[in-house]
Amino acid sequence: MWPSKVLGKVMITGIGDTVDTRLRQEQAGFRRGRGTFEQILILRNIIEQVIEWNANLYVFFCFLWISRRLLIALTEVFYGK
Repeated sequence: MWPSKVLGKVMITGIGDTVDTRLRQEQAGFRRGRGTFEQILILRNIIEQVIEWNANLYVFFCFLWISRRLLIALTEVFYGK
């Protein structure tokens, strides 16, 4: 294993518990014992109900690898300034 991977693993292990206490209970992905599968099922259930009730639903996804400028630009395209 590369030294940088070992150092990264040590750092993640050291801060993992501290980070877990600061994140909301609903926060899932990339956390030990918390997958996104259940959250996807909940979102699907909500979407099915919205369709059944013929209502509007607005969902905002935030991906860490998308720049803030791109998110702002996309929001302006779809919803105006």
